[in-house]
Amino acid sequence: MNRTQLFTRISALLLALCWVPLLQAQYYNLSTDIIDRDEVRNLQVLTPGIAPVGGAHHVTTGFSQDLSVAGSPITFANLTAYDIAGTQIWTHIYDWTTGLSRGNAVEELPSGGFIIAGHGINPNSGVPSALVFETDPTGGVVWAQFYDFFSPYSEAFSIEVVDDPSLFGYRYVVTGSYRNPFNGTMDAFVMGLDGAGFVIAMSQFDSGMDEEGLSVKIGPSSTGVAFPAVFISGKTTFGAPGENVLLAELDPFLALAWSISYGGVGDESGNTLEALPGGDLVVGGYSNSFSNGNLDVFMSRHLPGGGFLWSNIYGQKKNEEAHSLECFSDGTIAVTGWTDRTPMGTRDAFLFKTDMAGGLLWSRSYGSPRDEIGYSVKETFNPFTGAAGEIIMGGVFGAALGTPADDRDLYNVHTDAFGGGACERKPKFKQLAVAPTVIPVPLNEGDLFYSDPVMPADPIVPVAQNDECCDCSDMMVSFSYSPAGFCASDVVTFTNTSSCVEQFRWTVNGSVVSYSNDLSYVFGTPGTYTVTLDGRNAGCPIVSYSQTFTITCLREEGTAEAELFPNPASDVVRVRADISAEQAEGQLLLRDATGRTVLERTVQTTGAQLDEVLNVSDLPEGFYTVEFRQGEKQWIQRLVVQH
Repeated sequence: MNRTQLFTRISALLLALCWVPLLQAQYYNLSTDIIDRDEVRNLQVLTPGIAPVGGAHHVTTGFSQDLSVAGSPITFANLTAYDIAGTQIWTHIYDWTTGLSRGNAVEELPSGGFIIAGHGINPNSGVPSALVFETDPTGGVVWAQFYDFFSPYSEAFSIEVVDDPSLFGYRYVVTGSYRNPFNGTMDAFVMGLDGAGFVIAMSQFDSGMDEEGLSVKIGPSSTGVAFPAVFISGKTTFGAPGENVLLAELDPFLALAWSISYGGVGDESGNTLEALPGGDLVVGGYSNSFSNGNLDVFMSRHLPGGGFLWSNIYGQKKNEEAHSLECFSDGTIAVTGWTDRTPMGTRDAFLFKTDMAGGLLWSRSYGSPRDEIGYSVKETFNPFTGAAGEIIMGGVFGAALGTPADDRDLYNVHTDAFGGGACERKPKFKQLAVAPTVIPVPLNEGDLFYSDPVMPADPIVPVAQNDECCDCSDMMVSFSYSPAGFCASDVVTFTNTSSCVEQFRWTVNGSVVSYSNDLSYVFGTPGTYTVTLDGRNAGCPIVSYSQTFTITCLREEGTAEAELFPNPASDVVRVRADISAEQAEGQLLLRDATGRTVLERTVQTTGAQLDEVLNVSDLPEGFYTVEFRQGEKQWIQRLVVQH
């Protein structure tokens, strides 16, 4: 046995020893059960060093519902703190003796406490009302205020902490909606509150149709003044057969600077909003106007003043909706929501990222054979390296099999910067640029001043947590490969596209060649080869996927590689190469990333020289392969088309 053979056998033995369950220390996929039906509506990552009580890394707010009585409407706002591993530290539920409350938004305070906005029954008036309350760093209530506006219904959906109250005169800005007692429509409101929740400034906006304020942010004003402005996004039925996205800017006194609505023939909503330091705005939500009639994620970036920089829809063949987006420090935009394009026909929570130009970078989904929804996404850091850019998603984990349909749990997922972690799938999201119709919205302004302070009880409650990795039935193994056409002696890249699988093994004609996620492989000689990817999870049967390749060509020794220039190409690309002088004719092919032939040409060569010009101006941007065949000889070069 020579040294090479000995090394090969030792390497194979080491690879075999690695075929054991691996721990994923910093990434997790966890559910937390408080009562019966529990939901996360918003998540906030804590600032290190402010007041990390008990080692808290992030908190979530939402609601918990008691299902012990059939048809019971009893819900309690909740607040839960978790450590860096996703383990619950404490949970509070908040009851104002009426048994109907929920938290929709939470923000961290400089004191280490929290401010929460949502909804509850005002115990003084009995009216379903907007609710804001402050807690200390361990979740104990400091104060609570209800805002019913003498209305039969109101709710707060979003809250922002003002960094410098001297600029505005108030500490918090809140948006939501209320039922107008005079005409019965839903109107959007924005409130400025002091440090105890009392109203300092307020405006309500009524177009005569329905409006809702769903997200509020503070950012640079588009009017040229030095003071920041308040921005809201939401939805309106003004000027459209259905719902349109509502986007508006308010000055520090909450007077309207401008407002627009936009959308198509169907329904749109601006569920989530980010204000960029340069004054641009990014809005996310849903649309069913621009694709196949199903819901798609709708996202747009706006110049100061509301003009469009770009607007896109993202999704698959069925339904998607975005509930939250955040602009990350690495210049990307992370988005979460739900998709129902799953093997089980249920909803999965998704994450995807785009660049700041709206270009889709990747998409992932997380869940089970039940329904999952992503309601909030935030940037976090790697606890081992300190690097930013990792992702925390909070939402709803679906009902367990054999339990009531409404039995849900709090859901927390921590991933790396690319959505990788525990139990992710890889859905095939698409991106399509759209041009929505823009309509100015004449919002009539009014002022309302009303608040009702109440002190609630807030017991800490025990919880149960579960690791929500995929079931054995969710495992799916698959791979793609490139280039689309190849010869023996070429390097072939096999890209793993599996879902819900933790460990992998690659074999070629039955021999193990790798245990890595992806595979780069060279087939040494022409012949028939079967490539198999095996996937394994602890306690589950092995799942396999195979493809067979028949290779007939071998690169000619001494033949020069092709020269493509320019590369990347935008209009034309010139192909030059030294080839065989024995034959005067060959086939020149251009294939896209899926292997589809987009151009095929029979070329006559001059001597031993190929010199051809290909027009690529009408091709979509992306990766292509240029392939030349001459008898049994073949070469392939990669081309990038970039307009």
